[in-house]
Amino acid sequence: MLDEVGSRIRDRCAALTMLVSLSGCGLGTWFKETRFAFRPPDPVDLEQRLRSLPDAPNHRVDHFAVLIGAETELRHRGNLSMAYQVLIEQGYDRDEVFIFDSEGGTPFFPNTDVTTRASLSLLFDYLARVVEPHDTLLVYVTGHGRRVAADEESRGAAKRLGVSTVVLNPGEEVSQDEFVAWLEAVPVGVGIAFFDQCYFGQISSPKLCNWVTMTTSAEDETSHGVSFPRAFWNAFRATPSRSDAGPITVYEAFKRAMVADVATRLGQNRPRIAHACVNPAGLLLTGQSFTSQEDTKDDARALGQTLTPSDTEHGSDAQ
Repeated sequence: MLDEVGSRIRDRCAALTMLVSLSGCGLGTWFKETRFAFRPPDPVDLEQRLRSLPDAPNHRVDHFAVLIGAETELRHRGNLSMAYQVLIEQGYDRDEVFIFDSEGGTPFFPNTDVTTRASLSLLFDYLARVVEPHDTLLVYVTGHGRRVAADEESRGAAKRLGVSTVVLNPGEEVSQDEFVAWLEAVPVGVGIAFFDQCYFGQISSPKLCNWVTMTTSAEDETSHGVSFPRAFWNAFRATPSRSDAGPITVYEAFKRAMVADVATRLGQNRPRIAHACVNPAGLLLTGQSFTSQEDTKDDARALGQTLTPSDTEHGSDAQ
């Protein structure tokens, strides 16, 4: 399966020749100037950590998390730190959380390694070997994205198309299709993916049926100020809106963040949540299912659409 995924990625890379940066949150020119000078380090720290971990399924329930800083700035590191703290509070084991920062070591969180194509490819290869259908995998990406023009040749005909990428560091980026291929290779029971960067639109893949995906922009839009993820993570620390509601679910946190985030209310962020086989209205952050007594008839209607504060029941609670 990994050979197939690797072949898919190589084929896509060969077919897509990056030509001109259309836009990139103000970093298009900067990236073109730095990408040839930057030499990504080998993932030595990650290799050492993986050698200390089991390299095969362990036949127990695990909750894995991958937190990725993509060409990170201080504000992104703050969100990564908050996400890490919330995951630990929600029941994740520190040994099963991997955090990547584009500059390496930082006092904000226990950094696993530098964000590079090699380090992420190595980790997702590892997860594809050890993750089991009863496990959970959460992936959170915060940082910068670009929208670039590319030429694709299909059946002898060339055409121009737009490609969304995640800028990993000053010299590397990964296309949205490549990132999706990494996720597709992991045989997880429940996956939660949260992408907070410009120009990263919703994911469409039948192989990600068990995934709930969240984005803060569309493929032709920018995101604003990393404020929506901050509101989302903070929602898990809030008191449930009703005495019988139980713990905060992924969808409840998403709805609260829609109201709490000023940039979303002003239209500067356009968060979307989508699912197929897993309903986030009954999904805890650990991937476990939870059914409350609260009526969720509106939740199914809103999934996969752009919600506004008026769509949420608990706007006053999330302020």
